[in-house]
Amino acid sequence: MLEKVMEILRANRLAALATVGPDGWPHCTMIGFAHDGVRIYFAIAPNSRKFTDIQRDDRVSLAIGRDVIDPSSGARRCCFKDARRVEGRATSARKE
Repeated sequence: MLEKVMEILRANRLAALATVGPDGWPHCTMIGFAHDGVRIYFAIAPNSRKFTDIQRDDRVSLAIGRDVIDPSSGARRCCFKDARRVEGRATSARKE
């Protein structure tokens, strides 16, 4: 299963990130991401709704995949996790 996850991460750079809004309703937006192994990183503005939602409730859902002609042929994964802020100097993602 790990190899399948890595294949999906290497083949995609966009994902749908869902956060929990202040009213309890999900808030979902498209984001770009980078990864280091299975650890996923994304940059969001500190004044964005996503950032505010994560500061209040760190539960997130991330769906990674892409549009395909035959939906049954597309590899995709969805994961649920708590989000953590990572601070530091921005660097470019390394190519794999």
